[in-house]
Amino acid sequence: MKRKVIDIGEVVEYWRDKPNSFGTFIDVNEPTCWSCGQFWEGRYDAVGSTYLSCWRKAPLQICHVIPKSLGGNEHPNNLVLMCKECHDLAPNTSFPEILYRWMSQQCYLKRLIVKLELALSDFDITIDEIRQLINILQTPEFKEWVKKHSGLHWPQSGYSGLGNKMTLSTYVGLIKYYSSRVQLQKEVP
Repeated sequence: MKRKVIDIGEVVEYWRDKPNSFGTFIDVNEPTCWSCGQFWEGRYDAVGSTYLSCWRKAPLQICHVIPKSLGGNEHPNNLVLMCKECHDLAPNTSFPEILYRWMSQQCYLKRLIVKLELALSDFDITIDEIRQLINILQTPEFKEWVKKHSGLHWPQSGYSGLGNKMTLSTYVGLIKYYSSRVQLQKEVP
Protein backbone atom coordinates (compact mmCIF):
# COMPACT_ATOMS: atom_id res chain seq x y z
CA MET A 1 0.00 0.00 0.00
CA LYS A 2 1.38 3.37 -1.00
CA ARG A 3 1.76 5.83 1.87
CA LYS A 4 -0.18 9.08 1.66
CA VAL A 5 2.03 12.14 1.16
CA ILE A 6 1.16 14.63 3.86
CA ASP A 7 1.67 18.34 3.29
CA ILE A 8 3.31 20.20 6.17
CA GLY A 9 0.92 23.05 5.39
CA GLU A 10 -2.06 20.88 6.40
CA VAL A 11 -0.48 20.21 9.79
CA VAL A 12 0.35 23.89 10.37
CA GLU A 13 -3.14 24.96 9.35
CA TYR A 14 -4.76 22.40 11.65
CA TRP A 15 -2.78 23.42 14.77
CA ARG A 16 -2.14 27.13 14.20
CA ASP A 17 -5.12 28.50 16.14
CA LYS A 18 -5.83 25.57 18.44
CA PRO A 19 -4.64 25.16 22.00
CA ASN A 20 -2.31 22.19 22.09
CA SER A 21 -1.21 19.64 24.67
CA PHE A 22 2.48 19.97 23.85
CA GLY A 23 2.85 23.52 25.16
CA THR A 24 4.02 25.23 21.99
CA PHE A 25 3.07 28.64 20.69
CA ILE A 26 2.99 28.28 16.92
CA ASP A 27 4.15 31.49 15.26
CA VAL A 28 3.06 30.92 11.67
CA ASN A 29 5.57 33.47 10.41
CA GLU A 30 8.59 31.77 11.99
CA PRO A 31 8.89 28.01 11.46
CA THR A 32 10.27 26.23 14.54
CA CYS A 33 10.42 22.73 15.95
CA TRP A 34 7.27 22.27 18.03
CA SER A 35 9.24 20.21 20.50
CA CYS A 36 12.61 21.86 21.23
CA GLY A 37 11.88 25.27 19.71
CA GLN A 38 14.84 25.21 17.33
CA PHE A 39 14.64 28.03 14.83
CA TRP A 40 16.87 29.06 11.98
CA GLU A 41 17.63 32.73 12.65
CA GLY A 42 15.18 34.10 10.12
CA ARG A 43 16.25 31.81 7.27
CA TYR A 44 12.71 30.49 6.78
CA ASP A 45 10.68 33.40 8.15
CA ALA A 46 7.73 34.58 6.11
CA VAL A 47 9.12 37.68 4.44
CA GLY A 48 7.67 38.46 1.05
CA SER A 49 6.04 35.04 0.67
CA THR A 50 3.22 33.09 2.18
CA TYR A 51 3.84 31.60 5.59
CA LEU A 52 2.99 28.07 4.45
CA SER A 53 5.71 28.13 1.80
CA CYS A 54 8.19 29.02 4.56
CA TRP A 55 7.09 26.05 6.68
CA ARG A 56 7.46 23.74 3.69
CA LYS A 57 11.08 24.86 3.18
CA ALA A 58 12.11 24.61 6.85
CA PRO A 59 14.02 21.47 7.93
CA LEU A 60 11.10 20.01 9.85
CA GLN A 61 9.66 16.52 9.78
CA ILE A 62 6.13 15.32 10.28
CA CYS A 63 5.92 13.14 13.38
CA HIS A 64 2.98 10.96 14.35
CA VAL A 65 1.63 11.46 17.86
CA ILE A 66 0.45 7.85 17.82
CA PRO A 67 2.63 5.94 15.33
CA LYS A 68 0.93 4.19 12.42
CA SER A 69 2.35 0.90 13.71
CA LEU A 70 0.31 1.42 16.91
CA GLY A 71 -2.93 2.39 15.17
CA GLY A 72 -2.24 6.09 14.51
CA ASN A 73 -3.64 7.78 11.45
CA GLU A 74 -2.64 10.51 9.00
CA HIS A 75 -5.10 13.12 10.26
CA PRO A 76 -3.39 16.41 11.22
CA ASN A 77 -4.62 16.01 14.82
CA ASN A 78 -2.23 13.03 15.05
CA LEU A 79 0.69 14.90 13.49
CA VAL A 80 3.20 17.42 14.84
CA LEU A 81 6.29 19.07 13.35
CA MET A 82 9.76 18.41 14.73
CA CYS A 83 13.38 18.89 13.80
CA LYS A 84 15.22 15.70 12.84
CA GLU A 85 16.90 15.37 16.23
CA CYS A 86 13.62 15.59 18.16
CA HIS A 87 11.92 13.19 15.76
CA ASP A 88 14.75 10.69 16.27
CA LEU A 89 14.55 11.03 20.08
CA ALA A 90 10.75 11.18 20.50
CA PRO A 91 8.92 8.47 22.44
CA ASN A 92 6.97 5.99 20.31
CA THR A 93 3.87 4.93 22.25
CA SER A 94 0.12 4.71 21.89
CA PHE A 95 -0.27 7.28 24.70
CA PRO A 96 -0.28 10.85 23.31
CA GLU A 97 0.30 12.33 26.77
CA ILE A 98 3.74 10.67 26.91
CA LEU A 99 4.82 12.38 23.69
CA TYR A 100 3.26 15.69 24.72
CA ARG A 101 4.97 15.63 28.12
CA TRP A 102 8.31 14.82 26.47
CA MET A 103 7.84 17.59 23.85
CA SER A 104 7.05 20.16 26.53
CA GLN A 105 10.40 19.46 28.23
CA GLN A 106 12.65 19.75 25.16
CA CYS A 107 14.90 22.74 24.51
CA TYR A 108 17.47 22.96 21.71
CA LEU A 109 19.60 25.42 23.72
CA LYS A 110 19.74 22.96 26.63
CA ARG A 111 20.86 20.22 24.23
CA LEU A 112 23.47 22.52 22.73
CA ILE A 113 24.86 23.32 26.18
CA VAL A 114 25.12 19.60 27.00
CA LYS A 115 26.94 18.99 23.70
CA LEU A 116 29.28 21.90 24.43
CA GLU A 117 29.99 20.57 27.93
CA LEU A 118 30.83 17.17 26.44
CA ALA A 119 33.12 18.69 23.81
CA LEU A 120 34.90 20.77 26.46
CA SER A 121 35.30 17.65 28.59
CA ASP A 122 36.64 15.64 25.62
CA PHE A 123 39.49 18.15 25.29
CA ASP A 124 40.06 18.55 29.06
CA ILE A 125 39.05 22.20 29.02
CA THR A 126 38.36 23.43 32.52
CA ILE A 127 36.00 26.15 33.67
CA ASP A 128 39.05 28.29 34.51
CA GLU A 129 40.29 28.09 30.90
CA ILE A 130 37.02 29.10 29.29
CA ARG A 131 37.38 32.87 29.77
CA GLN A 132 40.88 32.79 28.26
CA LEU A 133 39.62 30.71 25.33
CA ILE A 134 36.73 33.09 24.71
CA ASN A 135 39.22 35.93 24.40
CA ILE A 136 41.25 33.91 21.88
CA LEU A 137 38.11 33.05 19.88
CA GLN A 138 37.54 36.73 19.24
CA THR A 139 40.98 37.49 17.80
CA PRO A 140 41.41 37.95 14.04
CA GLU A 141 44.53 35.73 14.19
CA PHE A 142 42.55 32.78 15.53
CA LYS A 143 39.74 33.29 13.01
CA GLU A 144 42.23 33.24 10.11
CA TRP A 145 44.09 30.25 11.57
CA VAL A 146 40.80 28.28 11.86
CA LYS A 147 40.00 28.89 8.18
CA LYS A 148 43.30 27.22 7.23
CA HIS A 149 42.96 24.24 9.56
CA SER A 150 39.33 23.17 9.49
CA GLY A 151 36.77 21.78 7.13
CA LEU A 152 33.04 21.48 6.98
CA HIS A 153 31.31 18.22 7.80
CA TRP A 154 28.36 16.66 6.01
CA PRO A 155 26.02 14.98 8.56
CA GLN A 156 26.37 11.20 8.31
CA SER A 157 22.78 10.66 9.45
CA GLY A 158 21.51 12.05 6.16
CA TYR A 159 20.21 15.35 4.91
CA SER A 160 19.77 17.75 7.79
CA GLY A 161 18.32 20.58 5.76
CA LEU A 162 21.26 22.75 6.74
CA GLY A 163 24.05 21.16 4.69
CA ASN A 164 27.70 21.22 5.66
CA LYS A 165 28.76 22.72 8.95
CA MET A 166 31.68 22.87 11.30
CA THR A 167 31.17 20.42 14.13
CA LEU A 168 31.40 21.53 17.73
CA SER A 169 34.22 19.03 18.34
CA THR A 170 36.22 20.58 15.48
CA TYR A 171 35.90 24.07 16.90
CA VAL A 172 36.60 23.06 20.51
CA GLY A 173 39.53 20.88 19.45
CA LEU A 174 41.01 23.72 17.41
CA ILE A 175 40.71 26.29 20.20
CA LYS A 176 42.41 23.88 22.62
CA TYR A 177 45.17 23.11 20.12
CA TYR A 178 45.66 26.78 19.27
CA SER A 179 45.79 27.89 22.90
CA SER A 180 48.16 25.15 24.00
CA ARG A 181 50.53 25.08 21.00
CA VAL A 182 50.22 27.90 18.49
CA GLN A 183 49.70 30.72 20.95
CA LEU A 184 52.41 29.40 23.28
CA GLN A 185 54.88 29.32 20.39
CA LYS A 186 54.11 32.99 19.71
CA GLU A 187 54.80 33.87 23.34
CA VAL A 188 58.21 32.13 23.47
CA PRO A 189 60.93 34.65 22.52
